[in-house]
Amino acid sequence: MAKLRDLKSAASSFLMWTVMATMFTKGILVPIIFGIGGLILWASHRARRREDLLVRAAGFMVMALASLLAGDGWLTRFLALSFGGVSIAYLMVYAFYRLTGSDFLERYFLVLAGSVVLSALLASYPHPGTVLFALFYLLVASAIVYLTYLTVTYVSARIGKVELDPLPPTSPNPKEDAYTLDLRRVVRAFVEKGDKTPLLVFILRHSPRGVLDVHLERAIRPLVEYRPPTNPLAPPWLEEKRALEEVRRRKKLVEEILKSIESLEGLE
Repeated sequence: MAKLRDLKSAASSFLMWTVMATMFTKGILVPIIFGIGGLILWASHRARRREDLLVRAAGFMVMALASLLAGDGWLTRFLALSFGGVSIAYLMVYAFYRLTGSDFLERYFLVLAGSVVLSALLASYPHPGTVLFALFYLLVASAIVYLTYLTVTYVSARIGKVELDPLPPTSPNPKEDAYTLDLRRVVRAFVEKGDKTPLLVFILRHSPRGVLDVHLERAIRPLVEYRPPTNPLAPPWLEEKRALEEVRRRKKLVEEILKSIESLEGLE
């Protein structure tokens, strides 16, 4: 079943880029190559963090080469420069991370990519005096591409959703009583949605009697201080990766908190 979902997700990505390529070229070779580039981009969603940068660089480079085969007009030059520049930008982001350990360029990749595309437009457009009109059409086309990308991404996410292993039971023989069901509910609310309020209320309500406040404060402090990272300039594909990482991070945080509470004689 999982392989079938992946196949459907990959097919939707291939179809999207293939159809988009037919808008500016004739024949079938260039759209198919674009579709292959789209498949490589789709594969980046399955790649590990940071390594997906190299996969995306390869996908956009394939599209740049396909653009060179589409003809000799200014539009194909613009696409080749844009896709090639974005590919190089991904390599720069990867190299920057390896050299510095910082994801600064990755978090602001939309700014970097926008600069690359604008430079490609200025370098390829044949009439500098009317470049503002070309920029307007570029913004409209980018909006269409972005909306299409979001649509396909949503469909791919629904089709090929990554399943995480459930939290281990707090006891060897978990019961289906009201307490266990309530605990499961508040844990899921935090791990899956990031809502920590129900879990905090549950812990405080069922905290062990006689435990010093300082010990309880130390146990729940990581939960109180938890803040998901936000960055409006981060690209959507990075936000998808980070959202999945946050789910795993919250899952690990809950496991550590439950172990800490159990060390205080357990929840009551």
